[in-house]
Amino acid sequence: MPELPHIEIYRQHLDATSLKKTIEEVEVRDEDLLEGISPADFADRLEGDRFVGSRRHGKYLFARTGEGPWVLFHFGMSGFLSWFEDPEHETDYPKVLWHFEDDGVLIFDCVRKLGEVRLVEDADGWIDEKGLGPDALSEGFDRTAFREALSGRRGYLKTALMNQEIMAGIGNEFSDEILFQRKLHPKTKVKSLAKKELEAVHDTLTHVLETAIDTRMKADNFPSRFLFPRRDEGEECPRCGGEIRRIEVSGRGSYFCPECQGEEP
Repeated sequence: MPELPHIEIYRQHLDATSLKKTIEEVEVRDEDLLEGISPADFADRLEGDRFVGSRRHGKYLFARTGEGPWVLFHFGMSGFLSWFEDPEHETDYPKVLWHFEDDGVLIFDCVRKLGEVRLVEDADGWIDEKGLGPDALSEGFDRTAFREALSGRRGYLKTALMNQEIMAGIGNEFSDEILFQRKLHPKTKVKSLAKKELEAVHDTLTHVLETAIDTRMKADNFPSRFLFPRRDEGEECPRCGGEIRRIEVSGRGSYFCPECQGEEP
């Protein structure tokens, strides 16, 4: 599932291609993707309007219109945004298309029907209603806020990193990367970490997510000692040359290097 770095890249792509342009037509090709609104009403609310801004919150992208509502994008397992100058050029699985007056088209593509597009009147209210924690890269979510958010937690650090009610945006892949960079076993307990160790995890979290955004999520662009391009059982550890292993942590497959990250605590 797309995680925070993917969403930030999609947000930047939307900003660079689609802001301040009049929406001439909205074409919904898969109404199952819409939540709480019919295709006709969805198009009627947006046609003639413009996207005037955007924001990311964890795994969700919001595009604000000039008339007030936000378009909320949730990308499911395989969704993404594409922009084409030629309206005849399409992706393989176009679900919702925004045609602009300059002939450009923004496409929400999703192979599986697990994504979601809806209109939201109040983005902050929707985030609160959803019970999401702060965006993992938000300015206010600093070392202190991170440490306090994990204070008293008794479970695994990996599970806490993926808990969207604690912090929004981190999933299975990047929780593995954060632990790998800190040389912590996937079954490290939160309560086993001292204050300074938790603050170091926060610093690593920030570094990992920002690096992923800077690389545009292209495996070849990641630093040589990142797990991400080699995150598979039997692969060679990019740091020590050991063998990457897979274990289950809270029902999720987790990849790590026993040589670097140790055996189960």
